[in-house]
Amino acid sequence: MKKLVDIEEEYDPDSFSEKYLEKLMNKMEELSETFQNSDYSKQLTADQIDIPSGIIVRFTESMYDYHLQTYENWEPYALECICLDIFPRKVSAEIDYFKAIYPVLTTFFSFLNNKGILTDNQANHLKMKLYEISDLIVEYAADPRHWGIAKSMMMEAIEAGIDMEDEAVLTSFLQLKMSEHNMSLIPIINMEQVESYTTEEILKKLWDYGITITKEQFLQDIHSHYSVDDLIKNWEKTYTINPKCFESDFIWMAPTVLWKRLAPEKISSEQIEDLMEKGYEFFYKHEDEKACRVWLEAYDHLKVRFRPEIKRINDFDDVFKGSHYVLNWSQDFIMTLWNAGLHQKQIEICQEFLNFFPESDDFFIHNVLRHRAESLFALDKIIEGENAFKVLVKKFPDNPWGYIGWGDQYSNFLEDFFNYNKAKILYLKGLEKDASVKDIVLRRIGFLEVEKKRIKLKEDLLLDYVFYLSEKKLSKPNIEQKKGYIEKFLTRTIIYIEDPIFQEFIESLHIEQILRYLGFWSIKDKILTSKFALTKLCRSVKSFILFLQDSYKVFTNEEMKEIKQVFNSKDFFIECLEDFNAINKDNKLYEKKFQEWSSKHLEWRVWYEKNKENNCSSKKIRLSKKKRALFKDIL
Repeated sequence: MKKLVDIEEEYDPDSFSEKYLEKLMNKMEELSETFQNSDYSKQLTADQIDIPSGIIVRFTESMYDYHLQTYENWEPYALECICLDIFPRKVSAEIDYFKAIYPVLTTFFSFLNNKGILTDNQANHLKMKLYEISDLIVEYAADPRHWGIAKSMMMEAIEAGIDMEDEAVLTSFLQLKMSEHNMSLIPIINMEQVESYTTEEILKKLWDYGITITKEQFLQDIHSHYSVDDLIKNWEKTYTINPKCFESDFIWMAPTVLWKRLAPEKISSEQIEDLMEKGYEFFYKHEDEKACRVWLEAYDHLKVRFRPEIKRINDFDDVFKGSHYVLNWSQDFIMTLWNAGLHQKQIEICQEFLNFFPESDDFFIHNVLRHRAESLFALDKIIEGENAFKVLVKKFPDNPWGYIGWGDQYSNFLEDFFNYNKAKILYLKGLEKDASVKDIVLRRIGFLEVEKKRIKLKEDLLLDYVFYLSEKKLSKPNIEQKKGYIEKFLTRTIIYIEDPIFQEFIESLHIEQILRYLGFWSIKDKILTSKFALTKLCRSVKSFILFLQDSYKVFTNEEMKEIKQVFNSKDFFIECLEDFNAINKDNKLYEKKFQEWSSKHLEWRVWYEKNKENNCSSKKIRLSKKKRALFKDIL
């Protein structure tokens, strides 16, 4: 009995010891093996003979784990707890295993008593308790209500036919079941439910979770924090919060709802971030005006947090702490203002960024200065734009993009201030500063050459047209008016031809080009503002077409018939103009109405084919008396 004495000398009934448990289990395995080789084990049935070791070892371990009892002081109450709670809840085994607990342990206690390890009184009490609960052991073990989560999963695995020896398959199955179990523990609650609660109901639920806050305290707290996240971190320090509050996400939803409800004038970081995200939804769909409208609101709330001590935009993220970096978002914001044509607003915001964050890195400052200068040109503020680019290249003399951006302002054929020589000089200046932009600069110069050809073609055609009109003995004001209309018409037409030479222009000028200009570009660009202006435009375009036909014979007889049909069908253009004039920019549905208008009036071919069918039967488009009188002087 030396080993027994050795481990008992290390036993402490008041504290758990892994070292002692290990020695105890080693000793119990020896005793179990001796038991199975003794005459006592012969009292068990053939079905029970392979079970004893597992039951004895698990019973011994559980008695120590849960009650710090070793075989010298096993007590009936602890035995009952292990057999009716721990075993049914934790042991995953066939029901025969639980039926064997009573005979195996009863026989084993007799064996220990014979060995002098258990006293007569101790063995009798333990066996009596086993007898009392023997039926309950089997009943509880068979009832899933008494199973723990781990056992439930293992029993599911057995029922599902999982190979218990295949560790990988078993582990995968148990992980899946554990995930399902964890999700089932989380109370289902969503933002709509929380929003449906009254303020008092939300506060009461917060109290239930340990956050004993009043409405007054909540208002005080949110006015000293920028975000819900900061507010919750403060709560974690102040209150003892029930973990279930985090599991259900109620701790995030409640203050979010209360913040919007009780202090709508104070916008949280989360609300600003929602605006940013909503703006990006429009941004990625290229709906620039909508993105700007949302982002301008976000910016108005952000800039009230700009503090004098924060001089670098990178450092502002320590204040905002959103998922979007303000530095990156600001670049997208400024660019989208440009794309939406909100140039004056872009200039204002660029200047504010420069004032708020003057010590930001060179990349940010350079981009903002360049965007500001470009918008000045877009507003035809050429002198101010020139000065802005001079400031830019002086501040960043070695950055080629200042010169490249400056050159871009003079490289657009559509602009009145197109200047081939100046654009090229600026591009080459950028290349001189940084050879790595060579391909970019050469590509731009290539585009510049094309733009130069477009200008030359337009100027030559206008010169010939003015000479043609002067031979018709038209008055100088009449000539200038027609020239003005046709200059815009040529600009819109020539910009879409790849090789800006006369032959290419003639080949590209067909009925749809004329239709598109009369029905869309001239109205959208506000060349036309009234029916009277439409009359003059149509007269001018018709005059230019006749000039081309007289001078160059560019149209076939069939094409001329089609062109005459266009000018005999002004009712479509009147409808187009009236619909456009009905659009109110102050209306919230302006964008939708404009899209509907542009979609409707770009269906040229449908309209043309319809008119063509009508023309086949009548040889002439039937106009109302009013419209006929309006256009009687056009042809």
